[in-house]
Amino acid sequence: LETEGKVLRKQGSGTYVNTRTIDINTTLYPRVDMRDIITNNGYKARSKVLSVQSVQAGGLASRLHCSPSLSLQVAKSLYYADDTPCMYCIDTLRYGHIAEHHWKSPTLETQSIYEFLRKAANNHVKWDVIRIQAVTSGEVPELMEYFPVPSGKVRPFVLLEITNYDDGNTPVLYGCIYVDTERIRLNIVRDIGQLS
Repeated sequence: LETEGKVLRKQGSGTYVNTRTIDINTTLYPRVDMRDIITNNGYKARSKVLSVQSVQAGGLASRLHCSPSLSLQVAKSLYYADDTPCMYCIDTLRYGHIAEHHWKSPTLETQSIYEFLRKAANNHVKWDVIRIQAVTSGEVPELMEYFPVPSGKVRPFVLLEITNYDDGNTPVLYGCIYVDTERIRLNIVRDIGQLS
């Protein structure tokens, strides 16, 4: 709780609830499922797998520390806030290929990708690295299919590039999540007390 910023510890005094963070529910730490972020923003959350395909690693080889000729599995999903798309997700799996019917099962719509990978492919994700950047629909044309804007305009997104590692420090999953910031708010609460 202290690391999440929910409580403050004062030496010689005690531990106190951090009232400034009580109402912040949409954090990226600790690791949360995207549906929880949507729910914590006040919406009914659901997701849908749009497609699953096998591709050669090619340019993704460096992200997943593999040969460019290795076959990867790519699943594209759309997350909804109520009935409006709010996140577009591209998950690339290094190994433990999962049958398409598993990806499209109702189970994935109710559990995190990490639970799903553990059950369907025995992949145990232990830690991840998130790179956060701003992008627009003009830079990623496929976003226009799900997040239309008037001609000549672009829509801003926050891109969460996430590399997930197993307990052997091998990258097993690389995800790109495009978050529509018009609907979804993200926060990070950090304990920086150890820096002083």
